[in-house]
Amino acid sequence: MSFPLVAPRVFESLPWLHAGMTVRGDSRPDEDRLELARRLPGLLGLSPPPVVVPEQVHKDVVVEVGDREDSTDREVRDPDKVKEIAGADGLATSLAGVVIGVFSADCVPIVLADPDSRRIAAIHAGREGTRLGIARRAVERMIALGSDPARLLAWIAPAISGERYEVGEEIARDFRERFGQYPGAVRGRLLSLGEIDRRQLIDCGLEAERIELDPRCTFERADLFYSYRRDGSGTGRMLTFAVRTG
Repeated sequence: MSFPLVAPRVFESLPWLHAGMTVRGDSRPDEDRLELARRLPGLLGLSPPPVVVPEQVHKDVVVEVGDREDSTDREVRDPDKVKEIAGADGLATSLAGVVIGVFSADCVPIVLADPDSRRIAAIHAGREGTRLGIARRAVERMIALGSDPARLLAWIAPAISGERYEVGEEIARDFRERFGQYPGAVRGRLLSLGEIDRRQLIDCGLEAERIELDPRCTFERADLFYSYRRDGSGTGRMLTFAVRTG
């Protein structure tokens, strides 16, 4: 690896998958997030593959990056461009050689992988996306494309922890009503978004032992991560990515 990277253990049995999260030193706070995506292949030491990211509008829309011969997919295949998919917070693809990724600075990034079909997904689960069930939507999209949820592997990358993510009482009440059945997910006005996403994945049929939830907190680890809550709106972003290399 040519640069520091947060990497999952859950995908170690998949030699065809390259996934990880960039760390704080890989970008500047004032850098445009798409510029980070453009630089990612070089950071990885890869010949320039195309990079596709969702617009990230804090919704629950997951879009397939397909292999059709239309203008959109020709653009996806262009290694000189970063394709941004409007209106989406998650992407799924069966294409090899295409990097998919999501940006975060406290929100929850999730990567899914199907070891049988080699289908992958990358999801941005902010508070609203988690409330709407974007993790569930991503699994449903994978199932619709032919994946068996019991065979899926999942990595929930570093995000703000439940100890640091306090919200107003009205929001907390809404989350208690929706997710109070998940132990530890809502404690007073503290939300554990990553745990809620993990439980949603299990509810969709994933095996608990096939899900890795990275416990590192973006708010607490200023040496590694940007944090919107800690640093304000001018903070940078990390890019959590996945690419089929074969």
